[in-house]
Amino acid sequence: MAAGRPIVAALDDESDAAALLRAAGCGLVTRPGEAEAMAQAVLRLRERGEERQAMGEAGRKYLETFHTKAGIVAQYAALFLEEVGSSNKGQRNND
Repeated sequence: MAAGRPIVAALDDESDAAALLRAAGCGLVTRPGEAEAMAQAVLRLRERGEERQAMGEAGRKYLETFHTKAGIVAQYAALFLEEVGSSNKGQRNND
């Protein structure tokens, strides 16, 4: 993802890694053991330059947004504000 290149991976559909690739929009997932599907995914990206470039850029953007120090701090800040907000609502109802 950091290299800005699309990913082709053989993963279980229910795995966290597959979910990450789908969320980031940065690659294609095939089922483990399905060599033909893996080959087709690689060929698809080879033939579709715009799609390949878009997936690479999407992966890089996802990484920069969610997995840099600034991105992680922003996620924690949002979570903190969400929790503080929900705590304050509960206190108002009890007053």
